[in-house]
Amino acid sequence: MNWDPLADFIQAEDPAFVALLQGVPAKDLARVERECAIRLPRSYRGFALMMGTDSDGCYLFGPHRNQKFDDLVAQLPPRTYPGQHYFKIGSAQDPSEISPADYFLDLTRSDGVDAPLVMFEDAADLGPEGFRREYVRDMYVTFGEQATISIFTFLVLDRAPEHARVVIGALSPAERQAANAAATERLRRMNFDPVLPSNARVSSFRRGQLGALVTVREELRCVTIHLSGDKGPSLRVVVDQLRDHFPDAAMRGPGGPLGS
Repeated sequence: MNWDPLADFIQAEDPAFVALLQGVPAKDLARVERECAIRLPRSYRGFALMMGTDSDGCYLFGPHRNQKFDDLVAQLPPRTYPGQHYFKIGSAQDPSEISPADYFLDLTRSDGVDAPLVMFEDAADLGPEGFRREYVRDMYVTFGEQATISIFTFLVLDRAPEHARVVIGALSPAERQAANAAATERLRRMNFDPVLPSNARVSSFRRGQLGALVTVREELRCVTIHLSGDKGPSLRVVVDQLRDHFPDAAMRGPGGPLGS
């Protein structure tokens, strides 16, 4: 997934928020690529150029991961992992965490536009000879997908007073794709309109003041539908309709049997 649609969405959704963002100078980005002999995917380059220095509280990996480009570059060159294969984009900064893992772009699987995310512990005592590929944990999401999830959640879902969640679980890979297709089609039938470009794992929708984010969670073998809206009956009606269509799903929030 590319960054350009996300940049357009951020600008249209909240120009005041955009005015507070601070990106990395293009020359600094180019210098790091040159010195590290790497090419970063366009999705991450777009993020860094727009908000890689100051994202005004919009955290792609949560508040306990430092995503500031300059801080991450200050940790280079890597001592414990192959830097031409992995580029750190989220560093653990909570001292209470035990063996905290950092977020990396897997450059070996980049297509130039996007790259998968992986996690592993950048432990100082490993040494280059101590790094093993089995230490790397696949996050089953690309940078562009994670950025879409986090930014749509930050600008749409989190700003609404009411929330609900539908979880369609215990699914095989084929069942997850079928459930994802059924969920997105059901939302369209309920007059939700797509907001950002969709793919096989992430889709975002809106209907008036209602927001919906559909994600395929491969590691949890489920499909989740996160919903938000103003206080009132609208969100409850949507949850009830989804419950009718997915009777075995777990519901949380207005209309859901698990409560809010």
